[in-house]
Amino acid sequence: EGIRAQRPKRPTLSPADMSDASRRTHIAGAWMGRCVGCLLGKPIEGVRTPKLWALLDRAGSREIPDYLWRLPNLRDEDYQALDFANLLKWRNTDHMPEDDDTNYTVTGMALVKAKGIGFSPADMADFWMAHLPISHTCTAERVAYRNFVNNIEPPHSAMVRNPYREWIGAQIRADFFGYVAIGRPELAAELAWRDAS
Repeated sequence: EGIRAQRPKRPTLSPADMSDASRRTHIAGAWMGRCVGCLLGKPIEGVRTPKLWALLDRAGSREIPDYLWRLPNLRDEDYQALDFANLLKWRNTDHMPEDDDTNYTVTGMALVKAKGIGFSPADMADFWMAHLPISHTCTAERVAYRNFVNNIEPPHSAMVRNPYREWIGAQIRADFFGYVAIGRPELAAELAWRDAS
């Protein structure tokens, strides 16, 4: 309510008027985009910019024109010389491997199926502990999970001794709430807020 009270006045939005087929197409496109983005980023997660620039320079490019494991003008030896040999294993990827980011989208969907759109932050915490192994969490989520185990309830579980609390975990987890609330950004934001709590 405090967040709502601080926002400026704006016109009321009407929900998107879509057929079920159109809604499914939009959600499938959003999910595909999420998976492609994760697949593009997964091999270079944690790689610092100067190292990436060296790879692009070797390829003769100033932007990423394709998957990094198939850059034009590069041979296996180039990848190895620049300490990117791990990229070569991605060449034969034929699926989206498990990823913490996509796991959270599926977790959000499973929670809404189990608890409905009225789920609470405590419902999310209970759901994580019942269905999401702690080893599948990272940074802010792992600290929050540890806090759940130590009986620190939401919203304090997100903040207590959590140096990652201002990172992007809640943003990463928000995808499904946009899918379930197409055309209703206020509802999507509320659902994402309950998850973030």
